[in-house]
Amino acid sequence: MLDALLAALPGGYTVVRDDPLNPLDPKASLSGIYQAYFTVRQGKQTGLVLVEVHDPQSPIGDRWEGDGCALALAMWPVPRGRCQLMTTGQTKVGVAQSQWGDRFAQWAGYRHPDGVVVKVAQISRPDRYWKAPPELKKLPFTVQQLADLAVNERFHVS
Repeated sequence: MLDALLAALPGGYTVVRDDPLNPLDPKASLSGIYQAYFTVRQGKQTGLVLVEVHDPQSPIGDRWEGDGCALALAMWPVPRGRCQLMTTGQTKVGVAQSQWGDRFAQWAGYRHPDGVVVKVAQISRPDRYWKAPPELKKLPFTVQQLADLAVNERFHVS
């Protein structure tokens, strides 16, 4: 998952490989949740990119109901955002955005037919910095690219 996410990062962004707060290391857990994330920079601005996959038995993934925007808006514990449906192939993917400029800038959610749920997000500023560098003003992925990543088979872990 990490390699697929790294490969998708558009030019103009640098991966911070030695960030002790957000190590470049995929995570897997026994509870059916898999994560890969890393800090990115553009100039002095810093953000975060992540993918999170929940198998159907995951204690979180099975709580999220629906598909499209209903799924995307249920995924992140931020004040309700706005969502748009994007088409990728024959599939509709909900891509949500915080409506109040929260650091959780944009995220896409997709439920595969077998129940595996994929969440891809871009965050304008990692929250673990005491003295935060400037946040990303231009996020790495477009809304369409987030939708495409959410349905990418490389993230379909089961």
